[in-house]
Amino acid sequence: MKNPTLPLLAAGILAAALAAALPACKRAKAPESIIAPDPDVPPPAAVNDFSMENLLGEFPGLVKSADHAGNPQLVLFFLPDDESCAAAVPDWNALQRDYAPRGFTILGAIPDPRPAIALRPLVAALSPLPEFPTGRADSAIIAAFGSPTTLRVVPTAFLLDASGSVVRLYQGYVRTEWIREDLDALLSGDPLPDHTPAGVLPEDNAA
Repeated sequence: MKNPTLPLLAAGILAAALAAALPACKRAKAPESIIAPDPDVPPPAAVNDFSMENLLGEFPGLVKSADHAGNPQLVLFFLPDDESCAAAVPDWNALQRDYAPRGFTILGAIPDPRPAIALRPLVAALSPLPEFPTGRADSAIIAAFGSPTTLRVVPTAFLLDASGSVVRLYQGYVRTEWIREDLDALLSGDPLPDHTPAGVLPEDNAA
């Protein structure tokens, strides 16, 4: 798995999660243009209370995590012009469709320094389109979620429980059924399963 160095992101914000990853993006990639956190912009008070400029027309002007408060969320950092991320959209859509009736939602977060007006056409060009709210992650959101060890590749996703606490970190590629097992346990109030080795496929161990 490719783990290039990115510009230094704010440290000490988030730690303690298992290294895993999201389905279909088999070639995890470090975004060269990822937006760096602005030290003058304070991070959100909580990772379950932030807003992003909407990048999908069918959703409101702002994507607000508070609209889904009290329910599990998957905050998914990805780049729409990355081929491997684009290839994973059908799998993410399937998760959204299958688990939305139980209160779950994915919040897509695009960590790109370009303005929303430049990113919307890139998101609109995805086929299929994301079936979940997707917005532009600004520097404050990057600071709240990011560090050199957590937001080093795309996609990177954070599974939040109903209280907004991060219970699982996914980086790069993971088996789809692992994410579903995590969601089933979380939504049922059961302990999350122990994926051993955590988030690493056998071929990664061999490397």
